[in-house]
Amino acid sequence: MQARQRRGQVFTYRELELATDGFGDNKVIGNGGFGVVFRGTLCDGTVAAIKLLRREGKQGERDFRTEVDLLSRLHSGYLVGLLGYCADQQHRLLVFEYMPNGSLQHHLHPTSRKQSHQPLLDWWTRLRIALDCARALEFLHEHTVPAVIHRDFKCSNILLDHDCRAKVSDLGMAKVGSDKINGQVLTRVLGTTGYVAPEYASTGRLTTKSDVYSYGVVLLELLTGRVPVDPGRPPGEHVLVSWVGNPSLLCSYLSGGNSYLCHEKLAKVDSSDLSSLLLMARQALPRLTNREKVVDMVDPALRGQFSKKELVQV
Repeated sequence: MQARQRRGQVFTYRELELATDGFGDNKVIGNGGFGVVFRGTLCDGTVAAIKLLRREGKQGERDFRTEVDLLSRLHSGYLVGLLGYCADQQHRLLVFEYMPNGSLQHHLHPTSRKQSHQPLLDWWTRLRIALDCARALEFLHEHTVPAVIHRDFKCSNILLDHDCRAKVSDLGMAKVGSDKINGQVLTRVLGTTGYVAPEYASTGRLTTKSDVYSYGVVLLELLTGRVPVDPGRPPGEHVLVSWVGNPSLLCSYLSGGNSYLCHEKLAKVDSSDLSSLLLMARQALPRLTNREKVVDMVDPALRGQFSKKELVQV
């Protein structure tokens, strides 16, 4: 994985329009409430992901400025690099390094025929993605002063490069922690259903451990292949966190019933690796007072499976 090579270039709307063939439908690689992402080729030949924001009003402008400001000064190989931006009249666009393997969401929960034909992420790749994400949050929480809280950590905001190494994206809703001991910030509740920490949802009190909860949900998705909330599942299985925390399921797991918990299409998974990932998830998901920091959660044995060359410096 390479750290970003450049950052902060200012583009005109016309330059980005040309880069995407007039924001053509054939260039669309992502679409959501935030706007549309296009694959584009800049004038120097660089392939980039160009996000055309559709957020309007003060909140949209605030999100745009937040992401530009944070990514212009946060330098980590575990964050998707910001190549530049456009604030040309009413147009607001962000230009990122291109991640050819798309989002983790598309790999774990494909919704289109094209996505469903992608190769299944193998167990080794899933473990490495889990560690890459941990390092991204470790950087935001432990290596910035004050800490940065992502606030919308989820599979669709985890992007994969050509080697399926993970980088975290979309800091538009991020908050800078306070200078209090726990870094707590009181703010309105934003985020995605199924990923939002319960104490944040009920009180609006946001800390870095709110991100840790979201990370635990992503670990369970990597492990099971299930979405965080699925009303189509049988009773008792609608909410992934509750299902995995079911005592009878855990008893089955502890008795060697790994196959029920693990994604059914994965090849046989080493029980120690499975235990490590499940333990990490369970450390991330309890009530706030018992929730671990990401830096303290990662099993040293799991980390030790990857060579130093594979682990980018935070």
